[in-house]
Amino acid sequence: MHPGDGCELTVGFFVSATTLAAAESVAYAVALRAIGGVPALRNARVTSWSAALVPALFDRMLHEPEPEPEPEPERGRKPGG
Repeated sequence: MHPGDGCELTVGFFVSATTLAAAESVAYAVALRAIGGVPALRNARVTSWSAALVPALFDRMLHEPEPEPEPEPERGRKPGG
């Protein structure tokens, strides 16, 4: 956390999530919860949010193929039979 321009405050979160969008969503939700639950932050508002990938994770994601979804078993048939 550090002060920004004027009365702005920058707050950082460390979030482990499966996607960048999920990490941003979690950080935004936590910020809104803090604003709504702390009387001193009553007049605060979230003006922007973003997330960044951790370099090692990003490098690994570049070299690993996306997992393919598991096929659903056919209706009326038992798996393996």
